[in-house]
Amino acid sequence: MTEEVREAGQMSEEALEARLNLSRSPLIRAVFIGLGFGFLALGLVGVFLPVLPTTPFVLLAAACFARGSRRFYRRLLNNAYFGSYIRAWYLDRVIPLRAKVAATAALAITIPLSIIYFIPVPIAKVIVGLIAVGVLVYIWRFPSE
Repeated sequence: MTEEVREAGQMSEEALEARLNLSRSPLIRAVFIGLGFGFLALGLVGVFLPVLPTTPFVLLAAACFARGSRRFYRRLLNNAYFGSYIRAWYLDRVIPLRAKVAATAALAITIPLSIIYFIPVPIAKVIVGLIAVGVLVYIWRFPSE
């Protein structure tokens, strides 16, 4: 490993560690931990429901854990699935191209099927379609790595 890579890795770890801002109050820390798990649960649901965006909820969970629990924050950052996305966002403000393509494909498949076969109310069809477009615009407005 070259010295530049080692220094960049150290800088990124320092930047991620700098996000830790644990509350002094045990009650507030408990609230942040609870919120973190709630947002993480919403993010996990979003993996299976394309209208519910996963990435913003996982980032909110990381932010809550950074204020509530060093252990949960580090576990989320080191998670095999979500860790790379969180690191990419915190360090470079990017969403990996692979995540954008996967989200777009999931929306392109599930939203039309939902609108055609499962949503009977016309206004609900329009709302779901607009939400899907909004999610796509939100995702693709950020740079990719």
